[in-house]
Order: sequence, then C-alpha cells, then structure tokens
Amino acid sequence: MANPRLVLLSPDNREREFGLSGSASIGRAGDNTVCLAEESVSRYHAIIEERAGGFWLSDLGSVYGTTVNQTPVKSDYRLRDGDVISVGGAVSLRYVENSGGVAAPEPALEPVVESAPANYSPAAPEPPPASSTKAANVSRATGLSPVMIAVATTGVLLFVLIAALIYRLWPKEGEGGGCGNVKIANPSSDETISGPVTMSVTAERPECIKSVSYRIDGRQFANSSLSAFEATLDPIALKQEFPDLADGEHELSISARPTAGQSALITDSVRVKIKFPDSGGEVSLKEIREMVEKLAIRINQRGEIFDDDSLRQIRDATRMYQTDMSADAERLRPEIRRAANVAGIPAQLMFVLAGSRSRFKEDQAVAGCGAAPNGLGVLKVPPALMIQFGEDTISDQRKTAEVAAKHLKEMMGGQGENFIYAVACFGQSRARIGEIEQRNDQQARRNFWALAGKGEITAEEARRAVCFFASGIVAENPEKFGLTTAKSFVEIY
Repeated sequence: MANPRLVLLSPDNREREFGLSGSASIGRAGDNTVCLAEESVSRYHAIIEERAGGFWLSDLGSVYGTTVNQTPVKSDYRLRDGDVISVGGAVSLRYVENSGGVAAPEPALEPVVESAPANYSPAAPEPPPASSTKAANVSRATGLSPVMIAVATTGVLLFVLIAALIYRLWPKEGEGGGCGNVKIANPSSDETISGPVTMSVTAERPECIKSVSYRIDGRQFANSSLSAFEATLDPIALKQEFPDLADGEHELSISARPTAGQSALITDSVRVKIKFPDSGGEVSLKEIREMVEKLAIRINQRGEIFDDDSLRQIRDATRMYQTDMSADAERLRPEIRRAANVAGIPAQLMFVLAGSRSRFKEDQAVAGCGAAPNGLGVLKVPPALMIQFGEDTISDQRKTAEVAAKHLKEMMGGQGENFIYAVACFGQSRARIGEIEQRNDQQARRNFWALAGKGEITAEEARRAVCFFASGIVAENPEKFGLTTAKSFVEIY
C-alpha cells in the first residue's frame, strides 16, 4: 500500500486526511487518533488495525454502531480501497490505500433510444371523439395530450386512495404493529444490582426491530441495534453519567423501534433496586503504585515504571471492575492454567487479561478497553486471530484460551519482557511490537507510559494497559475496593 489513509468527508466538502500506520482509534475522546465531536460518536467508538498486509476495522461496542458502505460492522472487517465508513451515523470517512487518491465514480449510463425500422411509416391519426373535445381544449392549453391528462388524473386518485389505506392500517404509537412483544429478560423485577450486569431483551420477531434504547428513570443510557439487543448496566457508569442517582429503587425501561413500515414504539419496564458502589478514588496513588508494582512482579519477576498520570488513569478505571469476578475465574481456572502452562507464559497474565476484557463474562466486553463485542470467550479473542491459528470461530473456552496464550507468547518474545506491550497490542500482529522495538531501545521500552506520552503507543493500546492493571489490582486486592466477600485472585492463580 503506497499511502493508506482515512479521508474525512465533511458536509462543507473540506477534506481532512489521517495517515494509517499500525492502528488508529476513532472516537469522541481527545486521545483518539481520529477525534470526532459528534454526540452520536462514542468516546472510544472503533479501531482500525493493520494485520497481514491489510487494515481491519472493528467496532468497540459503540452505542450507535459503525457501518461500511451502509452495512453494519458486526465482526472484524477488512477494508478495501474506496470503502466509506460511517461512524455513529453522523460522520463519514473514506478509506484510501493507493497513492492516486479515491477512484473516480463510474459514469452514469446513457439512456438507450431504440430507432424505428427503415420501412416504418406512422398511421394517420384518428380524429378525437366528440366526448373528448373538452380534454382536447385542455391539451391545447397545457401542452398535454388527453391520454396524459387521463393517466395523471388516475394516478392522483390512486395516490389518495393508497395514502388513506396506509393511514388506516399503519400501527399507531403503542400498538406495536406486527412485531409482537418485546420484553426485558434481564434483570428481573425487584432484583438488587450492585455491580455490572448485562441488560438483555427478548423479542417475538427480532428481525422486525431496528433498535432498542435503554433508560433508567426515563433517561437513556444505552442504545443497541444488534440482533442480540443487549447493553451493559454498570452502576458506576450510571452514577458518573447521572450524578443525582441514589441507592434505592429505580425503573429500568426499554423502547424498541420497529423497522421501516412500522411506526409504533414497543415498551417494557421493570423496577429494580440499585446499590451504587463507592468510588475507588479514596485509594491513594501510593497504594495504587504498590499494588500495580506487585502485580507486575508476579507476572515477570521485575518492577515496572509508573508515573502519576498513569496511576490516576488506573485508579479511575478500577471503578469498572468493582464486582466479584472470583467465582467465574475459579470456574475457568483449569482451561486458563492449562493454556498458559502449554504456551509457557504466566497464568496471572491470562487471568488478569480476561478480567480486563470481559470481567469473566462471555457475553460482555468492557467498553473502552479495546475488546470488541464479537470477540470470543472471556478473553474476547478476535475471530481473525482464531483463523490465523487454524481454529474455528466458535466460542469454545478451551480453544480461545489456547489461541490467546499462543498469541501472547508470540507477542512477548523469548524473554517475556514485553508483557505490557503484549497486553496493549493484543489482537494485532507481532510486527506492531517490532515497530516499537525498532524505534526504541530496551531501556526506553522499560517505561511504557513515557512512550505512550510521546505517541509511540496509540491511545487505544495505552487504554488496554490501563484496564489491565485496573482489573488486576481490584482482583488481587478486593477488600481495598469494597468487595469484602470476594476471593483474591492470588488464591486462584
């Protein structure tokens, strides 16, 4: 590829270009490679990664989705020259991989006019009947023939009749049309929620539903247009978005919007009790430093360098992991330990990575932490990675753990010194870490966060590392974060 890049297609026709090398993150947050201000764009909306000689696009669980050439991106998609990417339905970007720019569109087809046979001669016109005298007069006045006037009149009458019929049959607000019922399957009414849960919806006719919006006390906090119709209900994230929420009973509701041809919103609601966890902010940076350094030593027997800014980011991210993951981690312990032992990598690395990407829930992907919703298993392994290692794209925990372990081993190299880079670049090719190694010597690579500050590490890669350490220190020190009944991962490793 001579000059791969993204071209922003703005309404005022002023084009901006973003060069592609390695990977590029797209979203509303200021640390994205492509930063977009529109409200329908999620903070960390999508990512483009270079793999096997091409660039692959993945949606990061955004609220309003990503499309390529008007087709929703539900799995990793290999971009082709000229593809138009729509982000959140508000911003369009064109992927261009050749040096000559975007290929010119194909010319429009010229209308085909059939010529008359050589021996053709028109018949003499018949005189109009007396009854058409009025139409003929109108024809002469307007330039229209009587036949055209009759056709136009008939067309108007048909249009009026069809419009009246549609209005009569079109489902009114609250009727639901022919889509049947849409119900909240989880959580159930009167359930008590204190940690992240998956809010799921069942529909009698899923193909009839275009999107589902999720609300708490009437305020929208998520939207889904996928066939699974799921959203993560995280008390901490809700509290950050709506600071006035307090412990107690709240109404969770959904509004399902049918596809074209149906107009009615279909609604359902349940009342639940929500306990909002205390913020992890009371844990000092000194304590955070001690915990992350111990975690790093457990994995590679040496300390790592952390600056205050990275420690603050990790502390803020711990709010996403203040839930008991120990039971699920213990259940999957045999598969994870076996895969780690066969690959020759620390089991702690696998456990913490799984927690950071899914909280050990196969049906979840932690938003903003670089794990695509279509990832497989609790490690959220990209389907393309499964294929690369000769496996089917089936969410089998043993197989996904094996592929993740092999991939991590390949990314870390022989000495295992690159475990932070393996975490940050999980799902990409080994060539990505090779680029970092070529530009930075071993001493410089010891300080991952300094390289991130210089732009050597992308925002998406740095965020994966932040989430990794946040998940790990909560899992190893649950009591520090209010999880008094959770078992420490140190006992599970």
